[in-house]
Formats: sequence, structure tokens, C-alpha cells
Amino acid sequence: MTIDNKMPKKSDICLSVRFLEEDHPAVFGNLTLRPFSSGMDIIKQVRPTRLEWTYVRNLEFLNQFKEHVPVVVPTLNTVDGHARSFDGDPIVAPWMKFYGSPDTRFLYICQNNPDDLQAKIDIAKYYIREGYTNFHFDDWYCNAQMFIFKNPCFCEHCMREFSRYLGIPLDYRDYLKSRGFHDLEQLLAAVKFDHVPLWRDYINFQHESVTRFFRRLKYNLDQAYPAGTTMSVNGSVNSASERIASIKNSIDYFDGETKSIKPESLLEVAKASRMEGKMQVVLICPDEHEDHDRNTEAWKNEVRQAIALCYCLGMLPLFPYDVYMRSDKQGKPKPRWYGTWEEYGQPFEIVRQHPDWFDDYEFENMNLAADGTVTIVSNNSANGSALKHQIKPDGTWCTN
Repeated sequence: MTIDNKMPKKSDICLSVRFLEEDHPAVFGNLTLRPFSSGMDIIKQVRPTRLEWTYVRNLEFLNQFKEHVPVVVPTLNTVDGHARSFDGDPIVAPWMKFYGSPDTRFLYICQNNPDDLQAKIDIAKYYIREGYTNFHFDDWYCNAQMFIFKNPCFCEHCMREFSRYLGIPLDYRDYLKSRGFHDLEQLLAAVKFDHVPLWRDYINFQHESVTRFFRRLKYNLDQAYPAGTTMSVNGSVNSASERIASIKNSIDYFDGETKSIKPESLLEVAKASRMEGKMQVVLICPDEHEDHDRNTEAWKNEVRQAIALCYCLGMLPLFPYDVYMRSDKQGKPKPRWYGTWEEYGQPFEIVRQHPDWFDDYEFENMNLAADGTVTIVSNNSANGSALKHQIKPDGTWCTN
């Protein structure tokens, strides 16, 4: 069996088939899923070189996809995490609270719990045995992320590791209860006024927990497959610096949802990608609060232009298929976005015909004209040649 472990190239054609009707449990019952046949149809149309960030578990389906796609990147996410709130309850991320039934929720993992780490290692080893050595990790900022949605983990493993972090014998949860904090609501109310002892230390500790988790995960992946695996996470390389620093040495590239696809925003991400030395895969994700109606021609033009800009700026856009559209005001997931080849295929065909424009060149500068046309100049350091890409607001792309 041929085992692949390939870093993304700047001329790769990337697609993500996230879910299939036939392959997902009841937790996905309220999503608008499409069948395996639809996934295969879009693969045959797009002809991707990489199938990024797929939740498909069924090996028969994955192997059929791999007959058409050189690199397939499954996820390491699980449904049975062990994070526990201050009140002792399993933690569910706010954006997952309406998925499935109460018995089939996606439970958040704790990065201090050895069982949650081992679950990821076991999944990776399973895939490695089957010839898959490239992995994606969604919701990777776990123990630090829980502070952001105001429900941090207080499980026994966090209490033990925090005691080690402080260098004193202390069960932080018991300590806080002894100080009069009886439930999560009361605790968070006091946090607003900085009235919770050791709270800042606990935040710093949990940030370090993220780093430690990924360091351990990478070590185990290297042990399982010494020739080298690759791992991406859901995020943007220009997001908060402490997030990037926490895992920079343990991951290979970023594969992140991107709300703003304006030329200036994409240029900012591209600069950060080059500075950090990490490839950015861009998942264009409409923001309906900004009137990004994916059914309008104006939006389709903007997406076509963004796809071309990503390539010219040294990044990799995902073909917009099976895209997460967030939740409605009640927190329920909205129908997913399934872009078509007819709508978005043209810029990918240009890349397929001219891979050397991207693999052999680095962008030098970008100029945005008053009419919305973007000009990007790229240079080939090996032979001194230059290319000038012009992408109009409707996505029309000319290079010379």
C-alpha cells in the first residue's frame, strides 16, 4: 500500500467533502447532508490534488475518494470528550448545542485528560495503518477556548495538573468552593470584577495545556510513523499571536474559515503566512451579518476573485463545497453551502494549467484599483523573472 505524507504545494487544488448521509451518526441528523455519490461527483469535476479536512470515517468511501485524489486528510476529532465544567457537567461548545439529541452531543475534550489524548492517537494510528498520514484537527484551542465561551474545564486532570503548575498541593475547584463560589454562574460573575483568586494563573495554565497537548500528540504521531505525518488545524495564521505561538512547532499548516475575503484582508493573511513559514489554506465562509448572500451574482464574483487572489498571494483556497454556515439566532445549524463547479471552477482550471506560476514564484506587492481590479506582481528568485496577475471584481483573471 502506498502511504502518502505530503505538504501542500502552492499549486494544489483543494476540496473538502466534510460529511456524507451514509457515514454520520444521529448527531448530524439536523444537517443538510449529501450522499456519497454527490461527493464523488464534485471530486470528479474539481479533480483536486488534496481532499482536506474530511470527517468521513468509512474506509470504503475514503479509499474510493483516494482513487481520484492523491492526498486525503481525515480529521482527528471525536464525539466523546471528557471536559467538565465547574458544576461537574460535560461541556458542549455553544455552536454544537443543537446537534443531534442530548445523548449524541459532541462533548468537548480536555487536553489534560490522558484518555482524550489517547483517543486522538488511536484514531491517527488507525488511519496510518490504512495508508493515511495527513491529519486535520478542528476546534484545536480546546482548554483555552473554553474560557472564551465562558465554561472552562475543572475536571480532575486539570486540578491535578494545575497543582503541579503552581507547585503546591491544591484542588482549585475545592479551593474556590471553600471561598464561597458555589456554581459557574456565581464564579463568572466574580471574574468580571477580577475577584477570583488565581484566575489569571489558571488561564495561563490552560494556555500551556494546549501547547503541551499538541507537543505530546506530535511526538506520538512521529513514533507511530517515523517517516513523518502532517497536521493542520482550523485557524488563520494571522489570528491572535498567543494562539499561533502555542502550537507553531507542532503543526504543519493552517486550514481556516475566513469571513473577510476582501483583497486587503487576504493580503494580511498572506503576509502572516510567509512570515510564520506556515501555509494557509483558506476556507471562504460567508458572513451573513455582512450581507454575504451566497446566492447572488455579486457574491459569486467576489468569491471567484478571492480564489484567484489566494493563489497569487501564495495561499490555497478550498473549493467552496460543504461549507459550515454557522447557526441561526436560536443556535441551530443553518443549511450548508454547496458551491458548484459551474460557479467556481474557472480559477482552479487556470491553476491546473499553470502550476509553475505559483510553485516557482513569491508575491512581491499588491495594488487595488478604484474599480476593484487587483494587480499582484510575483517574482521567481531562481531566474529573476516576474509575473503580473490582474484579477477583476468579477473574477476575470489575466496573467502576463
